[in-house]
Amino acid sequence: MSSIQDDVKAGLQLALGDVRKLRTIDSQWPAWVGNLEGAPAVLIESATAGELDLHFASVRLYSSSVEIDSSVRRVLVLSCNQSALLDLFSYISVSFVDPGVDGTLRRGVIQNPAHWWLHIQELIGNTVSNPIGHGILGEMLVYSRLLEHGHNVQWQGPDKAHIDLISPTYAWEVKSTLRHSESLITISSENQLADRPQKTFLVLCRFECVPGGALTIAGVSQELVARGAAPAHIESKLRKAGLSPGHPHRGLGFNMINDPVVYEVGAEFPLVRRSELNERVTAFSYTLNLSGLPAVTLTEHLGALD
Repeated sequence: MSSIQDDVKAGLQLALGDVRKLRTIDSQWPAWVGNLEGAPAVLIESATAGELDLHFASVRLYSSSVEIDSSVRRVLVLSCNQSALLDLFSYISVSFVDPGVDGTLRRGVIQNPAHWWLHIQELIGNTVSNPIGHGILGEMLVYSRLLEHGHNVQWQGPDKAHIDLISPTYAWEVKSTLRHSESLITISSENQLADRPQKTFLVLCRFECVPGGALTIAGVSQELVARGAAPAHIESKLRKAGLSPGHPHRGLGFNMINDPVVYEVGAEFPLVRRSELNERVTAFSYTLNLSGLPAVTLTEHLGALD
């Protein structure tokens, strides 16, 4: 066990609100250990840290301003709210607080904390629960196009609603795929495309994930605000989708493959309907192949609605 890890483990037992300097870290690159917001934590100074609040399992990485030794410092905080995991947390904490040779490791964490976060997730095998982002990006892009055409529409997808976008007259379910040719989508429940008062459409977006891609969640967020969406509203939806401020997938680049395709969900649309099932079937999901179904591009669809 490293001396730094010993130092961290001892400090994780401090009382709520107490913070002390890690004695095994070079004073040129100070780090602290203590108990903040009810959770054992380690801290490093980062004067330029923007808003950051990332979570997985019981571990949290966030930015804050904390009073230490009678001075308020801007810091990055790594915390854990499960006492049973403190041994593992102390191990992870070493890579967070250890400055490395001439501070090289520390500079890497400060300059790109989201990248360090992804590395740690990969290290402990917990990346599967994080969204890659193209599903939310598809909803946001369709939402933006609808606002551009003057539709009074509500974005409901991140709220786990049965439909992603809805207006008094129309409703849109948005599906996104990284497949270039297949048109397979998953219907997650009987209610997802169920009958409703509004005329309903299914929109299929195709993306490719590429470094430096033209489309990012951060960029489309700005576009939505420019088209009248409230910034706090967009931020709330992204948080609900698991994309907290500073999440690396907000900046993940995508390109769109062709104009999205729109299908009308009418009486002839191939859905599994509750009336067709045995009463003992209480829940289900299924895969639907859209190939060959009548469709128009999103541009044509919006033009027809104008």
